[in-house]
Amino acid sequence: MTARRFTDRQLLIASHNAGKVREIADLLVPLGITVSAAGDLNLPEPEETGTTYTANAALKARAAADAPAASRQRANRPRARRETAKRASARA
Repeated sequence: MTARRFTDRQLLIASHNAGKVREIADLLVPLGITVSAAGDLNLPEPEETGTTYTANAALKARAAADAPAASRQRANRPRARRETAKRASARA
């Protein structure tokens, strides 16, 4: 597998778990990356039928990637940026 460099400023987290998304978003604040959650975009929450955490993560990522492009582009970017800025100022 060839490694890919992430160069975007926004990342879709294929999770409906608000706590998990918040933790990931907090880790990415210093890098200037904002996140959107699958739930924010009303993406489907796939059934976790995998036998490992990795398999279930792959199911969620595939479901998010297979969602119609219009759904993935509905991220409320201004809100995501405000939330990221709010977390960054709270850490200072």
